[in-house]
Amino acid sequence: MVRQTSGSGRPPPEADRPVPGRHRAFSEVEVRGSGLREQALLERRLRTPIEPRKKEMSRKLATTARPSIREVRTAVQVEEARNLFLEYRAWLAVHREVTAFADSILKTGLSFLDEEIRALPGAYAPPRGALLVAYEGDAPIGCAALRPHGPGTAEFKRLFVRPSRRNSGVGRRLTLRTLARARRLGYDRVVLDTLPRMDRAIALYRTLGFRTIPRYWDHPVADALFFELRLKPPPQAAPRSRNAAPAIRSRLTKAPQADPAPPRARRPVGAGPPR
Repeated sequence: MVRQTSGSGRPPPEADRPVPGRHRAFSEVEVRGSGLREQALLERRLRTPIEPRKKEMSRKLATTARPSIREVRTAVQVEEARNLFLEYRAWLAVHREVTAFADSILKTGLSFLDEEIRALPGAYAPPRGALLVAYEGDAPIGCAALRPHGPGTAEFKRLFVRPSRRNSGVGRRLTLRTLARARRLGYDRVVLDTLPRMDRAIALYRTLGFRTIPRYWDHPVADALFFELRLKPPPQAAPRSRNAAPAIRSRLTKAPQADPAPPRARRPVGAGPPR
């Protein structure tokens, strides 16, 4: 039998000593003094209903788990992507200090975007396109898209992360997954356009290796920026042989030779000396 002691290390009074074969509840002082505080907390926690504890644990896991990124395949996922596109549309219309669109440009652009949202997945459908959605648990929090744009070229579009989940690396992961998909589809390069006030997006593109290029379409914003990322090295001309240049040079500098003398006529046998 283990002898209990008080917080000072002295045995407890005679009246408080446990009686063999008899169970009783410990007071808070006894629990703290005997080192059984953890056991008391566990008993108190076990008295809590199980279902609320399971819900609380699921909520904590959902907020701490790493977001997953899935390629859109089902009708439900298409609807989730459509809702994110609608949030992106609303953001463009509200944050004019970032987009700096003129009214006419904004109206035209939103009409094109509305048609794109209605026809999803549209040009982003496989096998040449891709539409990706980031999830936190089962809640969609961001999206990105890829569509063909000429031979060997894909265009990166619609990178959007909900404001509550920005600065968490979701946008970078969406971009990397989209670029990996472009490589698997066999594209040579990926292009994109953005606006000069999209500072975070521009910084992200530069860190991933994008470089500025000339305009590849007639963007209505005069100072719009255009970027390119090469997934494969550009084709190069076949290298010349090392000996080709010296051989050509020697042929050009070699002095011309005189024409050879015509062969002498052969005299018949028994003929006299030539005249």
